Amino acid sequence: MDRLKNSKFWAILVSIQEWMLMILGVLTTLIVAATSILSSFLNINFPGNEELLIFVVFYLYMIGCAYGAYEKSHITAEIIDVIVKDGIFKETVYVIRWILTFILGVVFMIWAISLVQWSFANELKTLVFRMPIAIGQSSIVIGLLLTNFYNFIHMYEVIKNYIKKRSAKKGSVQSVGGDVA
Repeated sequence: MDRLKNSKFWAILVSIQEWMLMILGVLTTLIVAATSILSSFLNINFPGNEELLIFVVFYLYMIGCAYGAYEKSHITAEIIDVIVKDGIFKETVYVIRWILTFILGVVFMIWAISLVQWSFANELKTLVFRMPIAIGQSSIVIGLLLTNFYNFIHMYEVIKNYIKKRSAKKGSVQSVGGDVA
């Protein structure tokens, strides 16, 4: 996995996400500011601003979610870290957590794909600009695809390290046991 993390693909993928987050953040600010200025100072209604904003914010949120998975910077409330001492039980729970995170992410992505397919099939469109609703919903699929990609990499590394650590401990116990006998 180190070869993947050091690859041009990885660097480009992360860079695209960083640029998207910056651009989408600026767009969100501009849409909100334009709406506020038009309505407050010029008494002009900006119909459909919510339609534009919701698409931008959905992509911002989901790309941010994927970037958080890349960085492993999601907020967590891991009570196990507080109440359980370091050791095999804690490490096993950590492995199980990563496996469940990946499996649930795949399940949610399958649901998101079904939602987008349903929206396309039923030709759902926004009220003002008549944009396909599936465009905004596709952000969920893209975000979860990226999130699951990063979570798979992290899960693989955690499992690999867990197995390596267990093998090293097992080997050291056998060698010590061999010396005693």
